[in-house]
Amino acid sequence: MSGVRRVAVVEGYPHLAAGAHQVTLSLLRHLPDHGWEGVVVLPSDGPAADGFAAAGIAVEVVEAPPALRRYGQVALRGTDAARAVAALPGYGRRVRRVLAEVDVVHALDPRGLLLAGPAARAARRPLVWQLHVTSRWEVVNRAGAVLARRVVVMSESSRREMAGLGRRVDVEPPPIADTARARPPGSPAPAPVVATVARAHPEKGLDVLVDAVARLARPDVTLRIVGVGPADDQPDVVALRARIARHHLDDRVVLAGWADDPVAAVADAWVYVQPSRSESYGLAVVDALAAGLPTVVTDVAGLRERVDPGRTGLVVPPEDPAALAAVIDRLLADRDEAARLATAGRLAALAGPTEADHAAAWARRYAALLPR
Repeated sequence: MSGVRRVAVVEGYPHLAAGAHQVTLSLLRHLPDHGWEGVVVLPSDGPAADGFAAAGIAVEVVEAPPALRRYGQVALRGTDAARAVAALPGYGRRVRRVLAEVDVVHALDPRGLLLAGPAARAARRPLVWQLHVTSRWEVVNRAGAVLARRVVVMSESSRREMAGLGRRVDVEPPPIADTARARPPGSPAPAPVVATVARAHPEKGLDVLVDAVARLARPDVTLRIVGVGPADDQPDVVALRARIARHHLDDRVVLAGWADDPVAAVADAWVYVQPSRSESYGLAVVDALAAGLPTVVTDVAGLRERVDPGRTGLVVPPEDPAALAAVIDRLLADRDEAARLATAGRLAALAGPTEADHAAAWARRYAALLPR
């Protein structure tokens, strides 16, 4: 192949529009500046395909059978998992025809590896496997070690968790969005707002945050959850709404839904909170820090790397609504401390890689995989 080089980014979660998709979108927008053009390969249409196409990114939908379009814990059940495994070879043959037209394959997360890893090997295209969330599936990790020329994670804690794959694991943190760099810190809302950006998944700890808000000393605090919609019917959202109702917080908790610009959606918060039970990196936390928001996170591996306790934010134990409520109350009452943390946090976050830096690093990685 000659001229502009091509990379196929294989995304396995077409039904979502999440922060990880925004990082991929930023990468694909900037790759042409470094001699690469990208195509996103998806197993079905959905919010992800719509978002990439709206941004002018080439999208190739290789329609997967129903067995490969089941997500979450349901996909791991015996019959469903067996059907998915049986469907992979036939699907892989169709994906192979797309991958044969590119120079490098960039598979995202365990699902992307399963959908495209064997096909990339069959098409004789070098594969790089990127993990937004550390894989705890030993069988998938063993497959990644065999199929991928490089494995890329977003934090040092994730690299330690994936140490069994050897020295082929790189750390590549996501960039600070250009819009976040250009936007000055927002002004706090007239009444106190505690905000978070998260989907309704147990690992995000939204139940703990609701329990903490129920304990706050101030009765005029509003909790705004960006990423969860009031009409969502997923089981985790239904359970969250029930918890809000049990605490009689219906008039104090706003389920704000998905936002194309989540930073703008929380820019007026008095305190930003990430109450996760686990986190590989914490994209939303870095965005909050860059926006100049006083930030509280739980003491889990990925978030621990994002915040310097007492200097750029505050850290509390996970699964502890009482401790979380105490530090939120503290920052709501001491606005000088909140301002000090916000200023230091913003400076630290903006020292991270730019979108152009991020794309340049990936372009170098792709080029290193090509035959010399």
